[in-house]
Amino acid sequence: MKYKQDLKSGLIVSLIALPLCLGISMASGAPLLAGVIAGIIGGIVVGVISDSPLSVSGPAAGLSVIIYFGIQEVGGFAAFAPAIILAGLLQVIFGQLKFGKLTAFIPHSVIEGMLASIGILIIIKQIPLLLGVTNYSEVQILVSGQSVDSSTGALAIGLGCLLAFIIFRTTTIKTWRIFRVIPFPLVLVIISAVIAKFFIQSNFALLSRDFVQVASALKSLSLADHFQGLREATWFSPLILKHAAVLSIVASIETLLCIEASIKMDPLNRGTNKNRELLAQGIGNFASGLMGGLPVTSVIVRTSANLEAGAYSKWSTVFHGAILLIGLLMVPELMDMIPLAVLGAILVITGHNLAAPQKFIRSFKHGLDDFIPFLCTIVAVVLLDLLRGVTLGLVVALILQKILKSKKT
Repeated sequence: MKYKQDLKSGLIVSLIALPLCLGISMASGAPLLAGVIAGIIGGIVVGVISDSPLSVSGPAAGLSVIIYFGIQEVGGFAAFAPAIILAGLLQVIFGQLKFGKLTAFIPHSVIEGMLASIGILIIIKQIPLLLGVTNYSEVQILVSGQSVDSSTGALAIGLGCLLAFIIFRTTTIKTWRIFRVIPFPLVLVIISAVIAKFFIQSNFALLSRDFVQVASALKSLSLADHFQGLREATWFSPLILKHAAVLSIVASIETLLCIEASIKMDPLNRGTNKNRELLAQGIGNFASGLMGGLPVTSVIVRTSANLEAGAYSKWSTVFHGAILLIGLLMVPELMDMIPLAVLGAILVITGHNLAAPQKFIRSFKHGLDDFIPFLCTIVAVVLLDLLRGVTLGLVVALILQKILKSKKT
C-alpha cells in the first residue's frame, strides 16, 4: 500500500519536474535535454543512495546562473561538463570529511541574499523570451519602435501565462481540487501547447525557435560524441577548477538547506544523514556530468510537492526519476509541442519565489546586521558574479559581527 502511495507521489512530482527541468536548462544556456537527464539521475541515482525519505533531487534554479556564466566562459556546455564531474567528486570528499554541518558556518543573511540575487538574475534573463525575441539587443530595438523579428504569439503566451499565475495565486482558484491532482504549471504547459497549435493559421503563429526541441536533440544525442568531448576537454584549467569548486560548494549548501527543511516538514520526524546526502549528491553529479546532464541538488519545490502528495519513503523520488526516463524515451514529440514562452513564465515565478519582496522586508525587520550583508550579497552577485558576491557578503557579515561584539564589550 505504501509503495502505491510512493508511486502516486512520484507521478505527481514528475509532472511538476518536467517543465522545471526544461526551464532550468533554458535558464542555464544548456541543451534542453541536459535538464531532463539531470532530473532522471537526481531521481534514480541520488534517490537510491540517499537515506532522506522525502527529499527530491534534480536540476536547481539556484545553480542556473553559475552554469550559464560558466558555459559562456569555457566556450560551451561540452567544455563545461568536466566542472560538473569534478564538483561531484568534491562533494563525495565533503561527505567523507563529514562536512554535513557546512551551512552552520555561513550566515543566514548571506545565504538568503545569494538565493534572492539568483532569483533576480533568472527574471532578468527571461525578459527577451517573454517579449518574443531572442536577446537583449532585440529588446532594445523593439523598445525603440524599430522592426525586429519578434513573435507576437510567443509574447501573448508568455504574458498570458504570467497573468494566469497572478490570478492563480491571488484568488481561490488555487484551492480547486483539480490542482491537487494536476500541478498548475503543468496545466499552463498543456494549455499553452494547445493555444500555439491554434495560432498556426494566424498572425500569431509561433516560429520554430519558439518551441522546445527535445525529440531532435534526443535523436542527435550520442554518448560516444559526449565521451569524446570529455576526453578532449581541458579538465584542470583554472576556469574549470574554479567552476567545479563553486558548483560543489553552492550545490552542497542548497542541498543541506533543503534537507534541513525536509526534516522539519516530515510528519514522522525522521532524520537524515547529511554526510551520506553529500555522498549521494556527489555521485549524482558525477553521473549527470558524465551523461550530459546539468548539476543536481536537493530541491525544495519538488520536495514540498512530494510531501504534499503523500510520499512515505525515498522510493517516491526514485519513481519520479523513472517516470521522467520513460516519458523521455517514449513520448519526446509531446515535449516538442511546448512553447518556450511558458517555461519563461514559470521561471519568472521561480525567480520571484527566490527574491520575493517579503524576504527583503523580513531581513530588514531582523536588523541592519542581517539586512546589510543580505543587500550587499544581492548587489554584488548581480553586478559581479556569484563567487565574488557571496565572498563580499561573508566579509561584510564578519565585519558587522566584530563591530557589534566590540560595542557590547
